[in-house]
Amino acid sequence: MWKPLLVPIAIGLAALLGTDHTPMPLDPSLPQEYEVLRKREGIYDAEITFVGQDGPPTTGWERFSITAEGYWATSDFQGVVQGVPMHTHGVLGYDPALGKYVSYYFDSSKTTAQMSLGTYDRDTQSLTLWNHTEDDQGKPLTNKSVTEFHGDGGYELKIYSVQAGSESLVLICRGTKRDS
Repeated sequence: MWKPLLVPIAIGLAALLGTDHTPMPLDPSLPQEYEVLRKREGIYDAEITFVGQDGPPTTGWERFSITAEGYWATSDFQGVVQGVPMHTHGVLGYDPALGKYVSYYFDSSKTTAQMSLGTYDRDTQSLTLWNHTEDDQGKPLTNKSVTEFHGDGGYELKIYSVQAGSESLVLICRGTKRDS
């Protein structure tokens, strides 16, 4: 079960260890699906609000880098979430065989990876990903994430918990792109 994760992990480690995070020129022959990766490239100040919880939003930063000749992108977030230091790492790409975007996500609060599949809507400039995982008690859990890209280079990510066909908004992350 862990073997499918080896390639994304290797790509992510190579990207972290072997790059200076200088934007990579995008190969103009890449299909348009890979442009979505370029939309997120950069460093962001991030603010996370947990829906239904009191207290100030969580703040941190995120770096989103293009790697592997433009076929994949890596993301790293660091901040303090609910008083606990948090580090996340993600790998995002487009799989032409599946006709879907593929995301692998790892964070310092879990020992398991999350894999998501989804689509991009050009009209709304939003990437929607779905993942099926387990909650802390081992029960099946479905999450939906929707990232809307803004004209100023920023983004808004909303994560929903989906149970019995009903969606419940869990968190909102707003990213403001830093000047290059």
